[in-house]
Amino acid sequence: MKIEVFKREVSKFKTTRRGVKNMCKELEEYVKESEKKVKILTYINLIEKGALNVDEAARYADMSVKELKKEAKRLGASL
Repeated sequence: MKIEVFKREVSKFKTTRRGVKNMCKELEEYVKESEKKVKILTYINLIEKGALNVDEAARYADMSVKELKKEAKRLGASL
C-alpha cells in the first residue's frame, strides 16, 4: 500500500480511541490478506516450475486443492 493511499484511508477514521482501534483492526486484516496472497503466489510459482505438485502445495498452504485452485484463478494464475 502506498503512503498516500494509507494516509487517505487513515483520514476516514476519527482520532478517538475507538477510531484508532478500528484503523488498527483494518490494517491487521490487510496485512493478513497480503501475507496469504504472497504465500499462495509462492506456491503457484513453485507448481509452475515443477518443484511442487498441486496436492503438496495445498497441504503446505493448509487449504484444499479446490480452494487453492480457486484462489489461483482469483489471482490470475492457472494450475
